[in-house]
Amino acid sequence: MLSDRIAQGLSPHDAVKDTLDQLEGAFALAILINGEDRVMFGARRGSPLVVGYGEGESYLGSDAIALAGLTNRICYLEEGDWVQLSNDTVQIFDMTGAAVERPVTLSAATGALVDKGNHRHFMLKEIYEQPTVVGQTLSSYIDPLNLRIVLQDLCFDPKTISRVTLIACGTSYYAAMVAKYWIEHYAHIPVDVDIASEFRYRAPVLSQGGLAVFISQSGETADTLAALRHCKQAGQTVAAIVNVPESTMPAKPIWCFPSMQDRKSVSPAPRPSPANSVFSLPLPLALASCAKPSTALWRPHWYKP
Repeated sequence: MLSDRIAQGLSPHDAVKDTLDQLEGAFALAILINGEDRVMFGARRGSPLVVGYGEGESYLGSDAIALAGLTNRICYLEEGDWVQLSNDTVQIFDMTGAAVERPVTLSAATGALVDKGNHRHFMLKEIYEQPTVVGQTLSSYIDPLNLRIVLQDLCFDPKTISRVTLIACGTSYYAAMVAKYWIEHYAHIPVDVDIASEFRYRAPVLSQGGLAVFISQSGETADTLAALRHCKQAGQTVAAIVNVPESTMPAKPIWCFPSMQDRKSVSPAPRPSPANSVFSLPLPLALASCAKPSTALWRPHWYKP
């Protein structure tokens, strides 16, 4: 399609826009055109894509981690955006073709996050990391001196939570199934668990005062992001657990609490991710239950209002 439009005499810019207008579905594209050595195009719809700003150079990547060894200046393209890059200029356009400005953020990601160190492969590294990353995750939410759960900047009132829906895929789904038992036992809040890929294709009954929690180790899982958009449109309070705060899911206007301290799993069978999700999930919901007078009798000994 793109080659045909260029053969018809369209400029690379116009040919890319015309081609994108004809495409349907989810994609993230990096486009190189023969003869245009100093220009690259990128486009996203459904799938994530970021732009990296360097010194006299620019990059396209799936997320900030992918560009960690190259630059820390990252721009997250919004849904339907496409971009034209050269060595020293970046032009971003929305789905209509209008030029737009998107914020550039400084990423804290480093190349060490995707370095397997002295281990033979990433899966082995992540197995050995489990005790450390679980401890780091819990230390982010627990004040050991005052024996309190500490959560900052909640976008909802914990006392109003009447039901929780946990939505995830893969190993994150298994974490949600375990967390359901913990949350219902300790927080006395009813919990539903859903596979993200099936969630939006049925007619889920979402109660008023419900909280939808999305679990994704990468923050980029396409099915989970689609279910998240569905819940937001249905008026649910939405939160997320991710391992990578600098990813698509936390970039959305939702409340997000990271696990694993910015560690992205590289292994296709991530080990620490489900463990951290299980330990992270009950904390805000236990706090929510403790805040309710009806559950005051079972408050744990460490709870302090």
